[in-house]
Amino acid sequence: MTVNYYDWSAYHANVRPNKIAIRDLSINKELTYSELDIRSNKLAEWLQKNGVGKGDRVAILSQNCAEFFELEFACAKIGAIELPLNWRLTKPELEYILNDSTPTVLIYDSGFLDISLELQKDCQIKESLQIDNEGPFKSIRNCSQRIKWKV
Repeated sequence: MTVNYYDWSAYHANVRPNKIAIRDLSINKELTYSELDIRSNKLAEWLQKNGVGKGDRVAILSQNCAEFFELEFACAKIGAIELPLNWRLTKPELEYILNDSTPTVLIYDSGFLDISLELQKDCQIKESLQIDNEGPFKSIRNCSQRIKWKV
């Protein structure tokens, strides 16, 4: 069976739903394949509802975290392009990258709140989403679990 990249999380959620997919030792957090698929589906839905489609860029300003996998699978499900930003860069360097790449959305870690809000305004990025400390992507928890992808 050939598995397309955007099917990967769904495939493993069906084959081994209760097995651990991600273990983040820094915060003692685990996600099963089923949870990873559900969360990436919700994030993909949020991205689509906020104007992200096939070929659009999703900028990510964050240190390494488990949520990168959710973002990676969500982008793949809808055909969007991940644009990971180096959090060590200065604001002018980040502005240059964002103005050159024109992302539709900026997703950022709560530790980068101030610079992210400035970048969103200065680089005319339409939408942003914060990775919350209390629970990642708290604002998208009410999205449905399954949607029809517009790829």
